[in-house]
Amino acid sequence: MSLEADKAGGRTSGRKRPPDLPSSLQLNSRSLCRQPCSTRMYIFIDESGNFETAKRDHLVSCVTALVVPEPFSKTLFRKFRRLTRGWVASGAELKGSKLDESQMSRVLATVRRFDVLLIAAAIDMGRHSEAGIRRHQEEQIAIIRDAPVKFPSPSAVARRSSLSERVARLSLPLYTQLHVLNRVVRDVLHVATLYYAARIPRTLGRFCWRVDAKDHAVTAYERTWTDVGFPMLEAASVVEPMVTPQDGADYRHFSRFVARGAEVPPRLRPHIDAGDPTVELLDLALIMKDLRFAQSHMLTGLRIVDVLASALRRAMNGRLQRPGWKGLGRMMPRGLRGAHSVAQLSMEDDLDLTGVPYLTTLREWDGEAKRVVLPR
Repeated sequence: MSLEADKAGGRTSGRKRPPDLPSSLQLNSRSLCRQPCSTRMYIFIDESGNFETAKRDHLVSCVTALVVPEPFSKTLFRKFRRLTRGWVASGAELKGSKLDESQMSRVLATVRRFDVLLIAAAIDMGRHSEAGIRRHQEEQIAIIRDAPVKFPSPSAVARRSSLSERVARLSLPLYTQLHVLNRVVRDVLHVATLYYAARIPRTLGRFCWRVDAKDHAVTAYERTWTDVGFPMLEAASVVEPMVTPQDGADYRHFSRFVARGAEVPPRLRPHIDAGDPTVELLDLALIMKDLRFAQSHMLTGLRIVDVLASALRRAMNGRLQRPGWKGLGRMMPRGLRGAHSVAQLSMEDDLDLTGVPYLTTLREWDGEAKRVVLPR
């Protein structure tokens, strides 16, 4: 991909614009012919909100992932940059929190022309207390510490103990944010594989995860994800499979991520019978090998997901009128088993959305959402 002046969000800095993905991931005509896994799945992740308990009755924070198959990624990025050129002053960064309803509507109309998936989880911090979140954290620590190990070993016990200690040291907002992020990653793996295995299966051979970095330095959030979030996610995957194959879909490209019997990574063998050839586990370390935190001004995909996450949160908090969020649901997967298209999380009592001001918005998105599993 040739470099051009950085005009994202109206910026013309006079220097070459960084590519939408690092140079090692750029494709050209020769690499397309040379590399068998030349199509990838890009997942751009951003959060919106501070995940702190609120004094008002309802205040939603969310984590949002935009799943973009590589075959049309360049066209999507180019159209977004062209659309938003001139929307902010020179040198400023385009932020979804600053866009009005008309601008939001134009972004949604542009992005939903492509077969992307918008996968999100939201939590209403106005319905939570610090005591309730702390209780949830303590329960999670106990689950990690006391979960049975099928084939105990000193290293397995040590890993469990270390992980439980790291979770205990998290602040309540950081723990809450990590809880929501892990749900989004699980849903991406579950829903995106179901969706694209029946539509663009060749994109399931490589996943490129890009998470919005809030600072140039490595933040506590980034360290928490790598040191705590991933181990928690991997531990959960042993108990509950994250991918449910669909009959008739093409999983040949995804099969490289499935470890069978003796192929199961050593760190997971204490939890399964590795001698059983029928045992299958996802190798999450391989799936998430290409995970990077990046500045949003460097990647067009992160700028897009920032706008979409902001639209979602502002809509649910009553700070964006319907013309600005109408059609957002057309990018979302339809909730499975009657769930909303935007996962609603609660860390206290059972979730009851009766009477919440954003229920009408959720239902409109549900009515617009995409079918995940194709009819036979």
